[in-house]
Amino acid sequence: MGESCNELKFVEIYSRTPNPGPQFIEKYKAYLANYGYDPSKIKDTPQDSEVMSNSRLAAMMSMSGTQQALTNQFLDLELKAPLELNPFTSVFDTLKKLFELYFK
Repeated sequence: MGESCNELKFVEIYSRTPNPGPQFIEKYKAYLANYGYDPSKIKDTPQDSEVMSNSRLAAMMSMSGTQQALTNQFLDLELKAPLELNPFTSVFDTLKKLFELYFK
């Protein structure tokens, strides 16, 4: 509760409408200014979902491993022992254990 606006590092203005236009962004920047955010410090980022042709999409979908990734099928890692993933360990520790198992 004691967190001020100055401590916040990331705010995303999101629209379900593709390319909502600059008026949309400016409207919400002004809205955030009413809550104490400095609009001059809000940086615009490019849209991350680009329009793609059907042929380019088809080429991407035919790439090796795409269908398996979309259906949660994973390749056999050929590990020499079982692997236990513990969400309370660090990513580094997990990768270290995976590396050890893979090359045993």
